[in-house]
Amino acid sequence: MGGMDEIVFENAKRVCRAFDKLAYKCLPREIADVVVFHARGAGVAGVAAGWAPGFGSLAAATAAAGFVWTMYARINNKLGLPIGAHILKSVASALCINLATASAASLAAAAAASLVPVVGSALAATITGTVAYGMLEVAGILYLKLLAKLANKHVPINALSAEDMKEAMREVCDGEDVKGLLRKAEDVFKQKKKAGEFDKR
Repeated sequence: MGGMDEIVFENAKRVCRAFDKLAYKCLPREIADVVVFHARGAGVAGVAAGWAPGFGSLAAATAAAGFVWTMYARINNKLGLPIGAHILKSVASALCINLATASAASLAAAAAASLVPVVGSALAATITGTVAYGMLEVAGILYLKLLAKLANKHVPINALSAEDMKEAMREVCDGEDVKGLLRKAEDVFKQKKKAGEFDKR
């Protein structure tokens, strides 16, 4: 284990420690697996979306938002956090807009490439898959950091509004090298794709 997987796992341990869940020794690994599972799913969906001429990059970014809030719901379920679906969707959507903005150049390149039959579409599929995978893995890391921060400050999470959660997430993002994390996650996708992991049907 190394690279982004290690970052995910370390943040899973931190959030479990903050919520006094480390007694369940398998829980940090289970939470890390939720992030990796959803990142992989978004990557596969991103590759598929990239084949659509012109609007595949938009479809990939939109699909990523759905993967993010589902991932957040599963993390909350494992931690026993009663955060409403509307709050998760709101936070996920706002974060995905920021992550997509950080990946705007790549998404624009994918849209342009997709207009070239076959070769361009293959390139676009790789780009959109890379971006979608990166967005999910980084979204997972940022959410774990957010939960740990709130727990360590003894903030009553179930009492926070959607706006409170979005503001707290903005603060987390401001303290992180988000573009750097995206680059690392995208490198992981490229390595896994080269190994054929995302070509399996």
